[in-house]
Amino acid sequence: MTPFLVLLQPDCILIREKKIGQHYISLSNDHEKLHIEKVESASVHTTHSFESAGILGVYELSHALFVAFITQSEVIGFGVTDNPIYKVSDVRFVMVPPSRDSVVNTKYISMIQEAYRSMSMYYSYTDDLTCRLQDSKCKPLTEEQRQFPTPMKPHFMFNQPLIQAFVPFKSMLFPDLIPIVIFGFIKIIPSITIRKLSFSLTLISRRSIYRNGRRFNTRGADAKGHVANFVESEQIIRQDTGLVASFVQIRGSIPLEWRQTPTLKYTPKIAVAKNPETLSRHFDALAREYGRVTVVNLIDKKKDQLMIGEAFERGCMEYNKAQNNVDFFWFDFHAECKKMHYENLEKLMDQTRACVARGEFFAYDLSRKEIQRLQTAVLRTNCIDCLDRTNVVQSLYAKHMLFSQLFGDDGEAVLAECFDGPVKHEIFTVFNGLWSDNADQMSLLYSSSRSLKTDFTRTGKRTTRGAIDDGVNSVIRYFNNNFCDGYFEDCLNLAFARVEMGEAADRRVVKEKKCTFGSFLCVVMLPLSAVCYGLSCYVPDDYASSAFWTLLTLSTAAVGYLFVKKGTSFGRTFVSRAMLPLKE
Repeated sequence: MTPFLVLLQPDCILIREKKIGQHYISLSNDHEKLHIEKVESASVHTTHSFESAGILGVYELSHALFVAFITQSEVIGFGVTDNPIYKVSDVRFVMVPPSRDSVVNTKYISMIQEAYRSMSMYYSYTDDLTCRLQDSKCKPLTEEQRQFPTPMKPHFMFNQPLIQAFVPFKSMLFPDLIPIVIFGFIKIIPSITIRKLSFSLTLISRRSIYRNGRRFNTRGADAKGHVANFVESEQIIRQDTGLVASFVQIRGSIPLEWRQTPTLKYTPKIAVAKNPETLSRHFDALAREYGRVTVVNLIDKKKDQLMIGEAFERGCMEYNKAQNNVDFFWFDFHAECKKMHYENLEKLMDQTRACVARGEFFAYDLSRKEIQRLQTAVLRTNCIDCLDRTNVVQSLYAKHMLFSQLFGDDGEAVLAECFDGPVKHEIFTVFNGLWSDNADQMSLLYSSSRSLKTDFTRTGKRTTRGAIDDGVNSVIRYFNNNFCDGYFEDCLNLAFARVEMGEAADRRVVKEKKCTFGSFLCVVMLPLSAVCYGLSCYVPDDYASSAFWTLLTLSTAAVGYLFVKKGTSFGRTFVSRAMLPLKE
């Protein structure tokens, strides 16, 4: 759907509604500030034009303004109110005249596009996708919200940082010109039937706009209590009878101030700062939003993870003395499920069953417009990255809740029949695929690879092929996290308008490398190869080639052990780091 026509003029950008366009609005650059005014259609001469579904926002770059237009989108399904939900397919960046383009701005735009390629963005012209059903009560957007986006949960609105330049002119804007956009994951299964009960199944994962980055660059909490990789996942069912039910879970980095600076070591050391206020602010915000919090901590009880896990547990216990609204469970996922014994996850389900039941879920009757139940607590699951282990456990909770919502006390029996019987029900493939796709999308932005352990999520069991795939994805993560993620961190900071634009940023962006692996090759591996070649020259010709390759193999293994296994401060020299200055 492309309801707007965009005309590019030498001195401005003109926009009008396609169907009922009586006038245009003109976007121009007034001393590097956005200016908007109305223009009558009769005074406009048609020039180069294109169609747009709306505006994401405006970027203030190097002495120039760029508007991000949604030029392609696709309907991915219909929400509980029967209105379409769109996924952004393509975005076009247009410089606002009069501005001067430059090589620097070309680099900035290419970096923003790099960040966009790792995201999935969604919007609706009628529904506020930032808020869960319990908050929206299935009500559509108001006319005021369609005129200018004012979401119920601004921290989940992707383009919230990009629309502030439009605020002084919001009365001039066309309805739906700036949609409320979220980023994360949405998938809708339109119809499933179990025991003659038909329903649709939707999964929405909303990423927070705060502290989003790559895993080794963005850990823990900031001073305001915002945590890295914070995601709210809402599983929604709508029965043909008009009954709607939703179940919300959250994930997020351990809410302490901690870091894990990459040094080429496979698992960098964890350093924790002692600041209990960050944890308190985080849980205060969760309590206001969701009620009681059940913490499911999945990290190891050994080495660095033991250290930060104990600090997390102590913080929760201290917080709970005053507030009494947090339940804490520490389930060592790797120890309990080693040697592919994933059936041991039922121990965790049993330990937390009472907390989940007490928190319940949201239920709403669309025909009567009547609330039947409220979710009064939330599961907060974390591992170190809040990806692989977290995905597995959240999908299990969602599966048990789905059947409880549909079949009440008979839910566990029906679940066993559908998932564990000799012939698997359609829901087995649909549900597992839904949560596995969600796992991959959550992982791509934060770790640069698809999720690990999705063979269990997709098939219900751990497989050898899955273990091999995990090995490949782990190598991809290691390479990107050490040699590419600094550049990508800058891409994300640009995409969310967090960079302090100016001469300092302009100088640094021109010099910034997309990947630092070449430096490692030149400084370490190339001289090492030369030394091996020189030593092989002292060997008789018949054995020189074998000697060279043997020496190079042994030397490479030694370098791998030194940098990857043991770790060394020299390794930091080759790690990709973010370079662009950030706003205060």
